[in-house]
Amino acid sequence: MEDSLSHGAYRCMAKQYAVFFLVLYTFLMGFVFLSYLYTLDISGSNKAPADDVIVLHKSSVVKYKDSSFDDGKLLVKISFHQPGKPAAVLEHYKSLKTGETLKKRCKKCALVSSSGQMLGSKLGKEIDSMPCVIRMNASPTQGYEEDVGKRTTVRVVCYMTAEPLAADSEQLLTQDGNRSLEKVLLFGLNTPNHKWALSKVESLIEQYKNTEFYSLDEVGEMESDLIFEKETGKRKYDTNTWLSTGWLTMLAALDMCEELHVYGMVYENYCQENPTSTVKYHYFQTWDNPTECDYYNSHENTVYIGGHRFITEKAIFARWAKMFNIHFHNPVWKPPEHNDKEPLDTPFVARQEEPKTLMVALFERVLRWSFGNFL
Repeated sequence: MEDSLSHGAYRCMAKQYAVFFLVLYTFLMGFVFLSYLYTLDISGSNKAPADDVIVLHKSSVVKYKDSSFDDGKLLVKISFHQPGKPAAVLEHYKSLKTGETLKKRCKKCALVSSSGQMLGSKLGKEIDSMPCVIRMNASPTQGYEEDVGKRTTVRVVCYMTAEPLAADSEQLLTQDGNRSLEKVLLFGLNTPNHKWALSKVESLIEQYKNTEFYSLDEVGEMESDLIFEKETGKRKYDTNTWLSTGWLTMLAALDMCEELHVYGMVYENYCQENPTSTVKYHYFQTWDNPTECDYYNSHENTVYIGGHRFITEKAIFARWAKMFNIHFHNPVWKPPEHNDKEPLDTPFVARQEEPKTLMVALFERVLRWSFGNFL
């Protein structure tokens, strides 16, 4: 009798597990289908469009209602860099309080990277002398004033940094002990799975009433992606590419500043020329690893789960330095002399992308959802 009951209990548990895995499978397949609907579809080409007006499926832009048509399409204006005229990205940063568009212009700016290159630079006074100082994510100034300065006008923040930004808000969002930071520009808050980050930011808005918080709208994020695709000839989504905060910050700075001074950002071949460099990835990290070059190289070459393309981004910035008034400091470097119409010579761009099977594509979507959206 006892054996019979035990056998029945095992069968019941087996059925429960079967139902659980069936539900899980159904959920994952539903996610794959929904992620397909929300995937940016330009024209089926592997290259970004040459024109500055594109047609998107309406499902690609959930909240953007302008220029909508009954056939389920949107006509969206996307601006790309032209010599002397940077892409108009600031118009896509909307106030989280009022919904108004960001209007900020500076004659001269300092863009301070978070790189370990800044340690020992003693450039703090020079940086603070600039009319506008732009910083990234949760990079601190306290304790590093001699090297990175203490003033901050604008801080560009990825949604993933919402937690540390909130945790260290007293240090990161105030200056001189009581004066609030002027503006915080955030990106990545539109994705449904990032509501936790939006909640953190909304709490900060209530706490720091004199600071203006802006969020990049969905078309602005697409514009950022398309600019990268136009420069590289590769689709961001298909190559599992994550654009860095440095990329978004550079785009905003070029639209904001007439003259841009960039501190602590290396050139594309720096790690190749300095293979034993021990410079830290971040100047404020208390441990020696990862080094900047180790981190850059690993992300540039990663394929499946995804990664930043730091080296490729630097190569693109070198192109832009010929088009705009950009100056690089510590290290000091000038863009190399080469034909800008030729493809970029970076590991990411030079890599031959192999055709993906259906199973690999589905696996990548699950990984991207699991590790990308929840980070």
